[in-house]
Amino acid sequence: MDMNRESIAIDARIAHEADRYAIDVMKIPSLDLMYSASSSVCDFIMEEYFSGNLSVHLSDCRSKCLGKKLICVAGVGNNGGDGACIAGIIKDKEIKNVETQLIVCGNLEKASPEFLYQLSVYKKLGGNVKFYKEEGDLRKEALSIDDKKSVIIVDALFGTGLAREVAGSFAALIAEMNELKSEGAVVVAVDVPSGINTDNGKVMGIAAFADATVTFGYNKKGLITKTGKEYAGRVIVKDIGIPEEAYRKVMNA
Repeated sequence: MDMNRESIAIDARIAHEADRYAIDVMKIPSLDLMYSASSSVCDFIMEEYFSGNLSVHLSDCRSKCLGKKLICVAGVGNNGGDGACIAGIIKDKEIKNVETQLIVCGNLEKASPEFLYQLSVYKKLGGNVKFYKEEGDLRKEALSIDDKKSVIIVDALFGTGLAREVAGSFAALIAEMNELKSEGAVVVAVDVPSGINTDNGKVMGIAAFADATVTFGYNKKGLITKTGKEYAGRVIVKDIGIPEEAYRKVMNA
């Protein structure tokens, strides 16, 4: 990856248009990009929490996470598709003593095709799926693990496209994520913490506090503001295969 991908921050428009250019013009399959993004999150989680190479960047209580249960919290858009794909990849690896759980929040009638595909893959692998219906559903899944430091929550509820205040069951779910984090669970956000505005770092009603955020392509403007940094934790920028040409085209448009 070019070093400027670490130092340059982009807004939501550039992120979305570069993605569309890569798919529509350069003919890179959207599912290939999704798998690459999800794999990069899995690689980070595997290195940080499922191996002996524990991070020196996180606090002691976070770096002692043993990773006994991975809970992916997913919306029904493409960010949620990443979450379902992450759950599927970890499930498929059959890591000893590691349980996976996918919690879905949102109306499946409004789901993206990519999310529905990843959901079907995860189900075919025998993965556990729960649809978030009421406050407490996430906590129930974490209760099976006595030590909350062994719970990893992947925040894939909202991505860079969030443009409205978070409310209802989505707000309740984010609140549960934050409560579990306060009790020792590790939260890893996909692209941006849910509830953080990609362009300015503002909290859209409520937002997820992440220990780490794996963002794609380039850093995001909202993650380098004071508030964005506070909620994002450590930010890791991953190249997922969107060519530089795609970014140059939309940056110069």
